[in-house]
Amino acid sequence: MFRKYSIIFLMMIFIFTVSSIVAGSEEKIVLRVSWWGSESRHRNTIEAIKLYEELNQNVKIIPEYSGFEGYRNKLFAQIMAGNAPDIFTTVMEWYPDLLAADGMVDITGMVDVSGHNPKYVEACSYDGKMYGVNLSVNSMVMIQNLTLLKELGIEPLPVDEPYSWDELTAKFNEVYEKSGGKVYGAADPTVNREGMGFDELKYYGYTKLAVEKPFPFDNEKFTVTKDEIQDFLEFFDNLRKTGALAPVELSLMNDFSANNLLIQRLVVYEWNWAGTFGRYQDQTR
Repeated sequence: MFRKYSIIFLMMIFIFTVSSIVAGSEEKIVLRVSWWGSESRHRNTIEAIKLYEELNQNVKIIPEYSGFEGYRNKLFAQIMAGNAPDIFTTVMEWYPDLLAADGMVDITGMVDVSGHNPKYVEACSYDGKMYGVNLSVNSMVMIQNLTLLKELGIEPLPVDEPYSWDELTAKFNEVYEKSGGKVYGAADPTVNREGMGFDELKYYGYTKLAVEKPFPFDNEKFTVTKDEIQDFLEFFDNLRKTGALAPVELSLMNDFSANNLLIQRLVVYEWNWAGTFGRYQDQTR
């Protein structure tokens, strides 16, 4: 039912360890492993854990998993309280805060990454020290409900060629008009509680504003200007005014689970990570 269109972007999801396991050791080891994700990710990860425990019977792994909402706050609370999981997933944007909270350990040389893409290894590192191992590569995509588009008599966005922000705006407006104002183009990403709007700002800068500098920040400072932020916010404000985007009060309810507007068929499109595609496919018609 859904198709996705990738925007050129790589977001690393890493797995960190603060314990070392010596191959062949008979020492009894208990590890807590924490991650976020959909039910399918939970099931697959638990199956992988079971297989690992079968092959390493001296190791007991305690899984701790949840949705993405609230994951970061819980993780940092655990770190500050001194009871963080031994292994956990994170993203590179959290590195500075994790290091400041003494929440990561240098594992340089402890894991064989010779078969990994060097750029991924570099992305798992900070100031020359490796703190994690790349678990997967994710990409921001545009997910669209093909069934709902067909019901509304609307052609979907192309999946094999690029489209402009103006074309995207026209498509969102068409959804609102042909649904009689009952369905919006998408939720407003600028009010997303998990900071999705900041991700959209990156793509907006490179594609709509055609910036060539590192954007909206480099390794040391923010590079975005006041005028660029104003352009971004005004663009999405105009989308709200025409019904292309759901109103702020409705968009604030949007999350990655039961309250998701795409799942509830209140919007046709959603900016999200490719890793969420299977979850939406399972929960929609």
